Amino acid sequence: MRIAIVIPFYNEESFLKDCIHSFLQQTRVPDQIVLVDDSSTDDSSKIAQALADEHEFILYLKHKSEAERVPGSKVIRAFNYGLQLCKAADFIGKFDADLILPNNYFESLIEAFNVNPKLGMCSGLLFVQNDKEWTYENIADQNHVRGPVKFYSKACFEAIGGLYEELGWDSIDTLLANCQGFETSTLKNMQVKHLRPTSKAYHSKSEYHFKRGMSYYKMGYDFTLSFLSILKQFFKTKDIRSVTQQLRGFLKAKKSRAIVPFVSPSQGRCIRKIRYQKIREKIF
Repeated sequence: MRIAIVIPFYNEESFLKDCIHSFLQQTRVPDQIVLVDDSSTDDSSKIAQALADEHEFILYLKHKSEAERVPGSKVIRAFNYGLQLCKAADFIGKFDADLILPNNYFESLIEAFNVNPKLGMCSGLLFVQNDKEWTYENIADQNHVRGPVKFYSKACFEAIGGLYEELGWDSIDTLLANCQGFETSTLKNMQVKHLRPTSKAYHSKSEYHFKRGMSYYKMGYDFTLSFLSILKQFFKTKDIRSVTQQLRGFLKAKKSRAIVPFVSPSQGRCIRKIRYQKIREKIF
């Protein structure tokens, strides 16, 4: 079974070499690694080119985009650019360039897929360093397959239509996978070191929260689901401005005829059904 990995990166000179080294030290090394330079302005490109020159199964590509770190669409555009040059594979991975994987990571993932034929997406858990200890990066439920470590079966990836170049892509893919009858899972014993914790820089911007609110509507959420998602974030951040901006974004999108969900009506109905079901499970 072949494994193809696409790693989009932007200004990761501090982490890229160590990250790829952890891929090379795997008990089951990927068959192809595509490094996509998303308009970096540091020495990341030199590091990536050197890695590609040294290893035949590593491909280095340059992708032109805005020279800044932007959540959502930017990284998936780079991923999709690299995906075009991936050879046929049974498993497809989208990984960030600031990770250190445990040595048996891919071996463990493949074993999980072999055990469960319904499994469509799987990952380990992300840990960040606090002082001298590595602790769980508590910005998402431990059962959620996080954006930096996405790993799909080919069947699941094709069934969901690939990855959307939209804010919220890393939630919509799991929901669409469930809609297609696939299960998603995290391996709690697979602790992935996240060297650069998820950026808080754009999380503090009003524009980000406004777009996040719009994304809920575009993902097929109704007002209730959107509001519950906004409240969940508020309890973590305690930022009341993010609540108002996200609500403004959702209502703006809902009222605008120019903005339409990027999922079909049937997908939207399925997504809402699954989200409400998960909410009931948590409550009861």
